[in-house]
Amino acid sequence: MDSIEFATLNSLAAAYELWGDSGIRVSDSDSEREKSWRRYFERNRDMFLAAYAPGRLLVGVAVVFTDGRKGSIYRLAVKTAWQRKGIGSQLISLAERRIRDSGISGAYVLIENKSVHSRGLFAAKGYTEIDTARYYTRDLTDE
Repeated sequence: MDSIEFATLNSLAAAYELWGDSGIRVSDSDSEREKSWRRYFERNRDMFLAAYAPGRLLVGVAVVFTDGRKGSIYRLAVKTAWQRKGIGSQLISLAERRIRDSGISGAYVLIENKSVHSRGLFAAKGYTEIDTARYYTRDLTDE
């Protein structure tokens, strides 16, 4: 791996592809997705993290969200050929640093049940599974 740094808007297309290859759902239409990620970038340029191989090949990505009270590591993905090389762990560490730098002392992550490798990675990094809550979502675009 060449570097882990803040991503650029030019990295978004490669991130969408990486998320799709990793089985992470990307359900927005292309135009809605582009608009929403551009808005996020404009406000949080230092919260979209990217791992690059030589030649600027995007091999890993993570997005950090904070609400002033807690931080979330979102959409962590590493290209299959680059997994088990410490990239995911480094992305988590950098994401946690960004959360701490925001004055927040706790982080959480939502992981799909089928993502056994992700669950193991976060457990190895000290995250504890909470089985007393359910995740609910609602699409508000039609209102």
